[in-house]
Amino acid sequence: MAEMPSNNQAIKETYLISQRITQHFHPHTKARYQILVVNNRFDQVFNFFFELQRSSQLPHSFPLHQVTYYDLAFLEKIIQLLQAEYGFTFTFRNFTGLFWPSTQQKISKHFRFKLANNLFNKDNLANNNSQNS
Repeated sequence: MAEMPSNNQAIKETYLISQRITQHFHPHTKARYQILVVNNRFDQVFNFFFELQRSSQLPHSFPLHQVTYYDLAFLEKIIQLLQAEYGFTFTFRNFTGLFWPSTQQKISKHFRFKLANNLFNKDNLANNNSQNS
């Protein structure tokens, strides 16, 4: 593995993401903004997206940047810098089971749900309807 980039590199990555956020952020009432960070385990990169949803409209997602240095400590530094600058919600996808290196807290609190094979079986639906009555 390559050596850890300097803090200056984290600042450069953050600055680039910040510039691209500024291009897409136009304050509106009744709008929700968030930053989506996706762990791409296959290509070993972290992808950043800006998500925007105005009321009564479908959500839009704009790609911001791809961090090619695949290290959680480096990502954590970028996230800390972005959180200090913006008040957006950060959502982390595909980080299940991973922890932040500095605090050992779970990165993602989302769980995958497994559907039972017989979840939509007519008998199960009938049993649930009779129990609810």
